[in-house]
Amino acid sequence: MLLAAINEGRAAHGLSALSLDPRQSKCSRAHSMHMALQGQISHDQFPADICVPHTYVAENVGEDPQGSVSVAVLELQRLMMDEGPCATSACSGAQYEQHGHYMNLINPRYKHVGIGIVVRNGATWLTEDFTS
Repeated sequence: MLLAAINEGRAAHGLSALSLDPRQSKCSRAHSMHMALQGQISHDQFPADICVPHTYVAENVGEDPQGSVSVAVLELQRLMMDEGPCATSACSGAQYEQHGHYMNLINPRYKHVGIGIVVRNGATWLTEDFTS
């Protein structure tokens, strides 16, 4: 369901669909479990948690404190897409922080995604690792 939502957003921008990488998804899930156990969102294991060969890589993470898993992951996806593009082509620093999830989702260089979802204490933790 999440992969379909990701690819729907990409298609709306004329981009090819990402394929789900099952091997990377196991490592992405491990990162989500790490965040759940720590109780906070982090990129502290990135890029070490990328476990497939790659040339380019990016990571989106998120947490939803309540609700069903399907509702939570789709809401996180919507929020990431709603960040929209950077106002300038040089998108870096603070501006990238405000738009980075979106920029990763619509980056044409990525061809694969690992998706890791963990539910712990009612919260849903999500990691999306993009590779090419």
